[in-house]
Amino acid sequence: MKKLAIFSIAVTVLFSCKPHEKKDIEIGPLPSPSFTVEKIDENHFKFTNTTQGAFARWEFGNGEVSDSEVDTAYYPFEGTYTAKLTVYGKGGRASTTKEVVVTQGDPTICDNEIYVLLTGGCEAENGKSWKVDREYGAVAHGGLEGEEPAWAFSNKDDFAGTGCMYATDYNFILKNYKYKQINEGKYHINWKWANEKFNQNQPEWTDICLALDLDQSNWSIYKNAKGRNVIKLTNGDFIGIYNGRSEYEIMKLNSDTLV
Repeated sequence: MKKLAIFSIAVTVLFSCKPHEKKDIEIGPLPSPSFTVEKIDENHFKFTNTTQGAFARWEFGNGEVSDSEVDTAYYPFEGTYTAKLTVYGKGGRASTTKEVVVTQGDPTICDNEIYVLLTGGCEAENGKSWKVDREYGAVAHGGLEGEEPAWAFSNKDDFAGTGCMYATDYNFILKNYKYKQINEGKYHINWKWANEKFNQNQPEWTDICLALDLDQSNWSIYKNAKGRNVIKLTNGDFIGIYNGRSEYEIMKLNSDTLV
């Protein structure tokens, strides 16, 4: 058997140094955020960042966010919303807000099949809650290849040892696109994520339940390059396992199944 020998070599290097030269660094002024709001119709508004020399970050007040300089936001429900623009420039960041008043709701939102199946629709004031199935195959490990997971399914009651994932209700509300996890304050954390982000010392493949202080989050749905609907959650929120992912491709959705 061949052995690999590793040698450590000490090297002495002589440097010729110049005296330190002090340089003034110009940070620049704090940006002065400004934007315009244009009403397109009763439920759509166009937002334009008019700040000079700064990048935009929008929070439209309806659960949607954007990094575009110009974007359109959809407000299907009557009410007053606070739209917030945060701009980032050489001098730092600054924010400003404006109110968006919607005087008429969009009745077609109640007929959107995907939204109704996910949330229970306009009639479900408290939304619709989903639970992770305890049966075989409820959680797919690895990336998706076609319709099947790349390398493994969960077994029946695979996560019973942690338990908090099965004990959580994942609640979607249509009005203002609200999302929340309903549980006793503990959340299922991927073992690697727990070690890297929460200073835990979990063995490989041994997930853990930890207490988290989650902010209010919202959901949205967009179509990816494959034409499939994708659920996107804000504020780093998640479904099932906390592993840094907040987007979930919908493979199947009906009245009692979400895959």
